[in-house]
Amino acid sequence: MRKTIKKSLALVLSLLMILSIGQLGLAYVDPASCTHSYTKSYSLIKNADGTFDLNGSAYCASCNTRVNETVSATYYPRESQAPTCTTGGKAAYSAKFSKDLLNDEGVDFYIYKEDVDALGHDFTGDVVNNGNGTHSWKCANAGCTALGYVNDNGKSVEGSKPCTGGTATCTDKAICEVCNTAYGEEPSHNLTAIEAKAPTCQAPGNEAYWKCSKCGKYFKDANATEEWTGGEPVIAKLTHTPKKSTDWKNYCKDEDGNIIAYDCTKPGFHARYCTVEGCGALLTDTEDAIPASGHSQADDWTYVDKNGGKYDCAVGGYKVKLCVTCGQEIAGTRQNVAGGAHQNVQHPKVEPTCEKDGMNAYMSCKICGRNVTEPVILAATGHTWVTIAKKDATCSAQGNVKYWKCSKCGAVSPDEDHARKYYDDEDMTAEDAQTAQEKAGVLRPKTDHNFQQEVKPKAADCTTDGTKEVFKCKVCGQLAMYAEPDENGKYAEGVYKIGSKYYQDIANLNEAKIQKLGHTWVKDYQGVNYVAPTCSKEGQCNAFCAVCKIPTVLTLDKLPHQSKRMIKAVEPTCERGKYEIHECKVCGQTYEVDLYDPDLPESVDQSKIKPIGHNFSGFVTQIQEATCTQIGIRGRACLNGCGKYLDGVESPMLAHNLSSVKVEPDGHTPGYTGKKCSMCRQV
Repeated sequence: MRKTIKKSLALVLSLLMILSIGQLGLAYVDPASCTHSYTKSYSLIKNADGTFDLNGSAYCASCNTRVNETVSATYYPRESQAPTCTTGGKAAYSAKFSKDLLNDEGVDFYIYKEDVDALGHDFTGDVVNNGNGTHSWKCANAGCTALGYVNDNGKSVEGSKPCTGGTATCTDKAICEVCNTAYGEEPSHNLTAIEAKAPTCQAPGNEAYWKCSKCGKYFKDANATEEWTGGEPVIAKLTHTPKKSTDWKNYCKDEDGNIIAYDCTKPGFHARYCTVEGCGALLTDTEDAIPASGHSQADDWTYVDKNGGKYDCAVGGYKVKLCVTCGQEIAGTRQNVAGGAHQNVQHPKVEPTCEKDGMNAYMSCKICGRNVTEPVILAATGHTWVTIAKKDATCSAQGNVKYWKCSKCGAVSPDEDHARKYYDDEDMTAEDAQTAQEKAGVLRPKTDHNFQQEVKPKAADCTTDGTKEVFKCKVCGQLAMYAEPDENGKYAEGVYKIGSKYYQDIANLNEAKIQKLGHTWVKDYQGVNYVAPTCSKEGQCNAFCAVCKIPTVLTLDKLPHQSKRMIKAVEPTCERGKYEIHECKVCGQTYEVDLYDPDLPESVDQSKIKPIGHNFSGFVTQIQEATCTQIGIRGRACLNGCGKYLDGVESPMLAHNLSSVKVEPDGHTPGYTGKKCSMCRQV
């Protein structure tokens, strides 16, 4: 390149010299006949489409001729400084031309340089979850770590956008439709307590439940830990239950078919009525016509005030007999009653409770029902709420949230204002209190144990017990070991799960013990200690354990006798079946062979050889006489003569029959005085 520049400079200087010579009066040269000696200059131009052209200019100083020409070029980047998102760069190019100016042979290279603008961020890369309910996009330009987003005008802006899309539920956060992550507030139900309502024959009822106003689900407790499946826990309305067939309700109907009071003197109807508590509806489908039967007089009198008011014993009135069927007065039974004293009945005092009014003790008349002494209502005392502090649950005890408890009746309230229904039980016991706490939803379940290994697992061997792996809770000290399911994959009662493991509590380490296996002896019948057993004497042999290789000397059981002849057969007795006595042909001794086998199934007939059983008589006999040294026994003896008895009754020992004795010394033994029993001869 430097040679080219020097050459161009030389040509320019030559031209200047020629011009100077011309000005000095040199002769003019015709361009057509001039051999031309050009001085060339070049400039590289970048086109709008990114290609390059070469503008060239040639000047002949001899004939003062200038030639301009544009030639296309191929270019290559060179010595460039790449721009970044926030800073500009430089672009440099080398150009290679397909021909030189004026078709000269040879190749020249020229450099073109320009400033390049900063790229600017391109936030179209991967989506990034910022973890705070927002998301951004990575810049797509290489090497850039900036985060941002493209705004509505298509401009890239650094920063973040809030997560959007998806629907939050009571149990799950919303899922952002852009970054596919959960965002928003922690989910929670908005529960309203619905009281239990008993069903009737006219309307259904419902269990007590809690309903979430956000998701519409129904739950069994205030903490929404267990859902009522199948929707609202409705209890179907009851079915009428008619009275038994002998219980009827009588009535009549007027001309329009309306039910009116029953009159025995008129034809009517009777029907059974529903016995469901709180119903009592007349079941018209059981109607049955009844004829006029006439009145049936009651045994007791009914007292009536003469002026149509309430009867008062002190004032008097009259008494009548009513019909027990229709309740009408029986004609001819009315009698006047003079005023007199009341027949008093004492009513005991009823103490008020927190919610129910009580009543003082008072008296009323059993005839007219009037109060002789006035009853006074004792107002309900109201609850006395005591704050129960929050208690964290542990692995050994339930916990509770802060709640309020009545110190008088034990009612439980889950909120301080007692706006929600509080729960109590009459005659509250400890178990009722637990139930009230559960209904109020104030209890918190036990936490999981924090187990750590207490005993390492160890296999049992021949002489030593092994053990299963045992864990101990660091908090409460409870011992536990792994639990295994049965063949159906089910776990026994009391097994609980922590994480993916199942445990069962144990009271002590003995429950984890694995019994020692015992030796597996391999016997040596050829060794020096071998002694063959016989039917009258045990043998012995060397042996070693196949597992632990410990040697020992084992005793070998006697061999069975070999019968030479049967001496006799012994028939069954009360407690033993039939057996035979044989003589052994080896040792000559006698031995017994039981013919009856109690382990055989009942299908095998052993009736003639099995024990005959005791036959205790119905008479009580004296088994053992009472003396001054032993008790007496009376009972029912076995008639088979085996000497056993049944239902023995003891009688006390007799008293000693004592008399005074005196023994004189004889020079060898001392003498003495005392009492001697004439029956047992003891002194």
